Amino acid sequence: MLVENLDDPTVQANLELLKPKDRALVMEVRERRELPETVPADLVRALQEALSGLVKVTIMVEDLRRALMAGGSACSVEEIETRFENYVSGLVKDKDERKVRLVVE
Repeated sequence: MLVENLDDPTVQANLELLKPKDRALVMEVRERRELPETVPADLVRALQEALSGLVKVTIMVEDLRRALMAGGSACSVEEIETRFENYVSGLVKDKDERKVRLVVE
């Protein structure tokens, strides 16, 4: 049952949001069509993420640049960190941050 769930289109989309190492672990299970006899903790974690309903949030480079440049180009480290945090907070508003995966495009 678990392996069959890895073929679901929603889960397939989630695989693209996993870290490369985690994606490789899940893909190996999917290709073999069975779990290993002893399931390592990192595979369990990767499977949980893949099956948990991750949410892709896209950061457009031009939008990020505008957000970081707001108020002028010269700024302190603290100011640029605040601008970035505000930008990301706006993108993930009303979303479960544990399931959000940011993708820069």
